[in-house]
Amino acid sequence: MLAQPIVSILVKHFNASHRWDVGTVLAVLAAGLPGFTIFQLCVRGLQSMQRAREVFYLYAFQNVLTIALCIAIGRHSIAELTASVSIAYSAAAVVALFALARHRVTIASVIWSRHVRRSLGASLVMALVMALVYAGPTWNRGIGLLTRFSFAVVAGLGAYALVVVILQHRVTRVGAKDARLN
Repeated sequence: MLAQPIVSILVKHFNASHRWDVGTVLAVLAAGLPGFTIFQLCVRGLQSMQRAREVFYLYAFQNVLTIALCIAIGRHSIAELTASVSIAYSAAAVVALFALARHRVTIASVIWSRHVRRSLGASLVMALVMALVYAGPTWNRGIGLLTRFSFAVVAGLGAYALVVVILQHRVTRVGAKDARLN
């Protein structure tokens, strides 16, 4: 959510009056991070089972898909080029999950566990709060930009913590209710 202001603060000398391509690239890479992580997890699982040939084919698939997507959609900007990599890793992650499933190894339940769902929900609320708080003031330079960014970060982290505490309290309350029934 805050890729543009992060770049403006760290690289562009506290000047957010322009939209920077590097901020868009950072946001696109962040969106592709779950696919990349799942792909790497699956590859490590196959490596631990000593399935080097399948690992090679998965990497080859991912690289060929990246090149094809770069040619198809990544020719006009660095953001599109980065999107090609993120999409390719996400597609390769799905194929890697099926490769593991062929060996009767399913990690989907771990990837989509209660804790991950809780964190995802809290992250979505945090992103919404950060976007709303950042959109409020229009300070684009210097200490004003830093203040605007800081308010958004603090509000977002507070919202994340609040959602996690509420969801954890709900789980604890349901667990206590189940314990009384037994």
